Amino acid sequence: MAGIEIKSYLGDWRRELANAEKADEIARYCKYWYVAAPTGLIPKNELPETWGLIEVGEKVTKIEVKAPPVKAKQADTLLVCSILRAFGDA
Repeated sequence: MAGIEIKSYLGDWRRELANAEKADEIARYCKYWYVAAPTGLIPKNELPETWGLIEVGEKVTKIEVKAPPVKAKQADTLLVCSILRAFGDA
């Protein structure tokens, strides 16, 4: 499973970095973890070691930094139900 955290402005990204452990609540279940943001928004040198970067442009979206694979924790039924519920609400 791959997880993607979406950031649309720099202040949001900086808050994420200040509390990067928050993402670990979900990231620990993912073999790959990415942040997706507008092209050029996130400096590559600010990415945590286990995060990849997806840059979203007006015409092209691409993986700019490939996330390294990590050993993911097995997702339990409650997590899967929570993800499906959130998806349904969206």
